[in-house]
Amino acid sequence: SGVALVNFLQLAEIVVASKFRRNRLSYDRIRSAREYAMEKLGIDYPFAKLDLEAIGGHIIHQWEQEHPGTGLLVLDSPEQRVFPNIVKRTIQDFDPDDNKFALRWFPLGRTVPIVIDPLYESGMPTIPERRITIHSIYSRFKAGYDPDFIADDLQLQQADVLNVIRYAQLIRRCNG
Repeated sequence: SGVALVNFLQLAEIVVASKFRRNRLSYDRIRSAREYAMEKLGIDYPFAKLDLEAIGGHIIHQWEQEHPGTGLLVLDSPEQRVFPNIVKRTIQDFDPDDNKFALRWFPLGRTVPIVIDPLYESGMPTIPERRITIHSIYSRFKAGYDPDFIADDLQLQQADVLNVIRYAQLIRRCNG
């Protein structure tokens, strides 16, 4: 069908890596930091591990927490680079599991109650408290229902319905 499928940890890595790219880090630099982290940390999805930090202009993993006495682990090349604040903010839009891997993602930030959680609705974007998919809300809007009616009918805040409509329109534009 031509559609590439990814698991949730791969999605988390894509989101974090895209922030690096937007800040002009090369594909080679990102790939090399990821491969080094995979080898050194022994994990398959190092950019989905949410204990990355920005220290001294490098992408740092808090190695000390897992291996006391060893210090910090620099994941990128020794060349001086600034860890973009946007990447750090993006990582904060993920909820971690007990092992600090990405568990669920708030694609518009935590202030907008839209979440992608692979445990609910097959990972489709939802309103977390109600587990109503963005698609079902947007479908009602496209069918001509007023956002006030949708909010009242689904027991949602009007602002949340409006955010869902904007998000769904953004996704539609990105998907062509």
